Amino acid sequence: MAKKKKNKKKGNHGSKLIWVSSIIVLVVFLSTFFAFKHDRVSTGAVIDTANYRVLGIDISAHNGKVNFKELSNTNVKFVLMKATEDTEFKDPKFEDNFMQARENNFCVGAYHFFNFTADGVAQARNFLNSIQSKDLDLPVVIDVEQHGNTRFYMTSNVIRRLQDM
Repeated sequence: MAKKKKNKKKGNHGSKLIWVSSIIVLVVFLSTFFAFKHDRVSTGAVIDTANYRVLGIDISAHNGKVNFKELSNTNVKFVLMKATEDTEFKDPKFEDNFMQARENNFCVGAYHFFNFTADGVAQARNFLNSIQSKDLDLPVVIDVEQHGNTRFYMTSNVIRRLQDM
């Protein structure tokens, strides 16, 4: 009696895995690229205009190039922009954002991103030196966030540094 040969396909599971992994990496890369494209206005956000009649945005260099001309065709009325952080950092897009916002008739304001561990007086000097020649429409703001700061810092120390500022 003759033995039947099993019809086994010689599979190449390794190359299939590489192809699938490559496709996944490509999709993630393209999604990230288009999600963080630099010349865009974020649209699609649902805003309760009945309760929030004056709309504004908060921007910094992290937003890339903002298209203020396009933004001026929306309901956005003011732009609050990052000027400084810590004791020496100046947002590299602040001057350009300020000029572009003014040219497109937005009300403008500036904020300082507060560093929990840095001297409050030195942070205030950095901020005030960066905005002293600017004609701002909005009160200055100190942005105090856990994100970007150490988690293990005494609240009393943060409050003291804020009071110094």
